[in-house]
Amino acid sequence: MPNTAAKTDVNHLPTAAERVTVTVPDPTWVEALAGPTGELSGSGRTVRLEHWDLSAPREDDPAAPLVAAVPPQFAMTPDAVTELTAQPHLRWAWALSAGYDHLDKRLPAPVGICNAKGVHEESTADHALALTLIALRSLETLRDAQVAGRWENRTGPQWRAKQRSLHESRVLVVGYGAIGQAIARRVAAFGARVTAVATSARPGDEHVEAVRPIDELHELLPEHDVVILITPLTADTKGLMSQHEFSLMPAGAVLVNVARGPVVDTDALVAAAASGHIRAAVDVTAPEPLPEGHPLFSTPGIYLTPHLASATAGMDDRQLALIGAQLQRLADGEALENVVRAPKPEPATEPEQPSQQEDIP
Repeated sequence: MPNTAAKTDVNHLPTAAERVTVTVPDPTWVEALAGPTGELSGSGRTVRLEHWDLSAPREDDPAAPLVAAVPPQFAMTPDAVTELTAQPHLRWAWALSAGYDHLDKRLPAPVGICNAKGVHEESTADHALALTLIALRSLETLRDAQVAGRWENRTGPQWRAKQRSLHESRVLVVGYGAIGQAIARRVAAFGARVTAVATSARPGDEHVEAVRPIDELHELLPEHDVVILITPLTADTKGLMSQHEFSLMPAGAVLVNVARGPVVDTDALVAAAASGHIRAAVDVTAPEPLPEGHPLFSTPGIYLTPHLASATAGMDDRQLALIGAQLQRLADGEALENVVRAPKPEPATEPEQPSQQEDIP
C-alpha cells in the first residue's frame, strides 16, 4: 500500500479529498444510511456509500477513493482480506463486532480499525448469563431427557449436590471492559459475589470492590464457582485457561466463554469436563466452526452455542446506528469513535543515492 505524503485530517484522509467512498456489506444499508442518492454531505466532504461484501475484486475511483470499509461480520476469509488490502487509499476498517483481532492480525499498518463498542454489550451479557444458568443447573441434560421423551424427577441428594444457584455463587469475570461490566451488573443482580480481573488493577465500581490484575488469576481461580471469560484475544490471553488453570478451579465449578475460542485450550477443556472436575458453557470455540464429530459436541458437562451471543433482533439496528454516526463524523471531518488502532502510514522510501566512485589517477 503506497505511502501518502500529503497532509491529512484528523481521520488520516487527504485534506483534498472532497468526495470519498465507504463500503458496506449489505446492499440495503446504502439507502438506509444515505437515502436514495447513496450520498451524505457534511461540513468537510461528501461521503458516497457503496455495497461491497469483499467477495469480488473492486476497482477504486480516484474521484471518490475508498477510504473506509465495513467488512462482513462473519466472512473475513483470506480472499476477502486480500481484496480489502488491495484498495490503495483505504485508511479504515470498521468492524461490526466488539472483537477486532481478526482484522488486527491481517490488515497492514496504514489501515486503522474501529470496533463496534456499544452494539453487542447487552445482548452478549444476556447470553453469558443464560449460559451460566444452564451450566449451574445442568439444564442441558434435562433438555436431552425431554427430547427423548423421559420425565426425570431429579430431586434426590445426589442431583442436588451437583446444582448451584447463582445467588450463592462466587463469580469471576475475566475481562472488564463494557461487556464485562454488563455481565457483572446482571450477575450481581442475582445476589452473586462478583470479582473482576483485567490487564491491570484499578478501582472498582458499584458491582466489584476492585478490579484485580490478571497476574492474580491463579490466586483467584480456587475461590470462585463460576469463571466467565470476556477478555480480548491477544498474545497474552491465548491459552489463558489450560490444564493448570482448570486444576485450580474448585470441583464442580463452571467455565463460561463468550470471549474468543483460543482463550481456552480446547483439549484441556475436554479433558477437564470429561473427568467431571468442571462443567462448561461456551459460545466460542477453537477451531471455529467445529468440524463434525469434534469432542466438544459430545463431551458430557459441556454446553455449546455456535458463536451467536450478540445475534438478536435489534443487532442490525444497533449496527446501522453506529455506522451512521461514523459516516457523519467522516463527512464533517470529526474524529471517529471506537478507534482501537490508528492508521500508521508506511515510512517514505528513501531514494537510492548514486554510488560514489573514486577518481582513478
